[in-house]
Amino acid sequence: MHLIYIDESGNTGNNLSDGQQPLLVIGALVVNEDVWCTLETALMARISSFFKTVVPLDFELHGTELRSGRGHFSGIPVNDRIELRTDCLKLAKELNVKFIYRCIEKAKYRVWHDKACGSALTINPYLPAYMLVATVVNSYLETLPGKPRGMFVTDENKEIAKDVEKAVRALRFAENHFRLSRIVEKSIFIESTLSLPLQLCDVCTFWVRRLEEDQLRANATDGDKSAKPLLEAITHRGTETWDVVAWLVEQQQNEKKRPGT
Repeated sequence: MHLIYIDESGNTGNNLSDGQQPLLVIGALVVNEDVWCTLETALMARISSFFKTVVPLDFELHGTELRSGRGHFSGIPVNDRIELRTDCLKLAKELNVKFIYRCIEKAKYRVWHDKACGSALTINPYLPAYMLVATVVNSYLETLPGKPRGMFVTDENKEIAKDVEKAVRALRFAENHFRLSRIVEKSIFIESTLSLPLQLCDVCTFWVRRLEEDQLRANATDGDKSAKPLLEAITHRGTETWDVVAWLVEQQQNEKKRPGT
């Protein structure tokens, strides 16, 4: 069994015109149950060492605060914060944890959505991005010895939770290549403060978004650049389409080619 922690970064819902956050990224951290306890224990030990004290009950390893120096990281030098991020990503590599993600460019999605759906239907971009990531995760599990099962553990998102659950359930019973054949039960939605692996997924997803957006703006900082090789070392890209909007267009075209559609 593998636990698949899913989080997002850059989520502005149906607001697709946020110039500060042009991308939405959905990330999945795939953790073998055999290393789950080791990962959690090691993360807690590293965080405790970082603060040199007992970790507060309300602590959360959140990518935004870790980078900006807000919240529990207020007043801590940037180099120390980068070192903590680096250690956490190295730990993921040591335990063979895999990270899978997909980006959706909001401006491009808005053009597709207006053309495909008009004003009669509103589809939150989180949903197609989540579905594509779920498909890549399923394909990855099928490549592993014994084709292990997986369970989704998703950061609580009340706005989209019901739609995500409907999509996952539908894909589990799909009779085509989108079927989530290795995914069991329903998605579990939990608060990220309750799970260190989910918080690690948040860190990975946040920094991937930073790097992807920096490519659009060509203004990456040294601190962000240093995350790139660490993330590449744990990222499973898969053979599926990389761009979510391109994937949606591809599915539309395939649907038109099917008899009777």
